[in-house]
Amino acid sequence: MGSGPEDRGLTPTHETRDLSAGALQTSLQVASKDAMAADDAALIRQQRPYLCALSDESIRLAVKEPPMWEYRLYFQALRDLVGNASSTSGDPTTPEMTRAPLETANWIGDRFDEYQRLAERINTLVNTQLQVALGSPGQSGDAAAIVSVANRVAEVYKRFVGIRNEALSLYVWPEMEDVSREFAKICDGSIEEFQTYPARSLDTLMTALATADENTELVLNFEMKLKADTKRFSSELRRARKRLGIV
Repeated sequence: MGSGPEDRGLTPTHETRDLSAGALQTSLQVASKDAMAADDAALIRQQRPYLCALSDESIRLAVKEPPMWEYRLYFQALRDLVGNASSTSGDPTTPEMTRAPLETANWIGDRFDEYQRLAERINTLVNTQLQVALGSPGQSGDAAAIVSVANRVAEVYKRFVGIRNEALSLYVWPEMEDVSREFAKICDGSIEEFQTYPARSLDTLMTALATADENTELVLNFEMKLKADTKRFSSELRRARKRLGIV
């Protein structure tokens, strides 16, 4: 079985920054690398249904529990799930009707409110639920719970993509096109962060494991920053409202 957080010198802390910046900070003592042979992934998927949608590497981490397996499983599972969602998200759909300017402004306002709620959802998942799944000091984490959190984070990603596609699909009056476009850009930044964060975090963690020795303590930070630069969006919205006489 893999060592718990206390055994490997792990002290996770979590922070909240910007709209959503789930942060994992950990200090670790490097243990020996896992040298066990690979398992039969197909059989394990039958035994552990929660792993069905994940890659063979995620399955190996869940079963073999190599050093820092909890963090590695979370990042790898999230990488798998975001990749799966990206391949099936499709392009913006063609709308059936054009929205009037006021309706467009209200719709974008509602979607931006939803964006903020989704960002807070990420904070809750990472700062609270993932912390529990990773395990208390001295105990191993819960693989099923870790994957469950990764699934819920991936669901937020899919909704971000959905909001973006809806924004790009809007047929609006020319006065509102820039507003719709700027809102889509806000979503684009978060989508890109979802797509790069898991691999970036894995690379950081694996480099640390490969280069540190048993007497070395490292402090690593893993942050998912979902920034919403709304300055230009707000400016375009004000300008459009003024042109259209919308209070």
